[in-house]
Amino acid sequence: MFSRIFKKLDPLSQKRVRGFLRIRRAYVSLIIISIVFLLSLFAEIIANSKPLLISYKGDFYFPIFKTYQAEDFGGQGLVEPTYKDMRNELEKHGFIIEPPIFWGYNESITQLESYPSGPSS
Repeated sequence: MFSRIFKKLDPLSQKRVRGFLRIRRAYVSLIIISIVFLLSLFAEIIANSKPLLISYKGDFYFPIFKTYQAEDFGGQGLVEPTYKDMRNELEKHGFIIEPPIFWGYNESITQLESYPSGPSS
């Protein structure tokens, strides 16, 4: 595929592409930047405060795609549940698949002894 696109380029562009690919550092940088760009497209899934998948009493829920109410998971009210607080209840009746970084953009640590706190393990 790349060779077909490469052959359609004019000779000067072909020479520039060949020169770019000969510089190993440039080629590696292009690959790294491409990987970081692709990861950034999925940033909302990688770092999120909502589980990717919940199995609760035999039913499957996808909180990252749809907003559910606390009543759907045995809670009270018509508001969206705080999944971290309901983790024990959800795990009793099924399982949770969490994102790699289970932390929302608007959350903060409230159980600190002192602020700013020192580094932890």
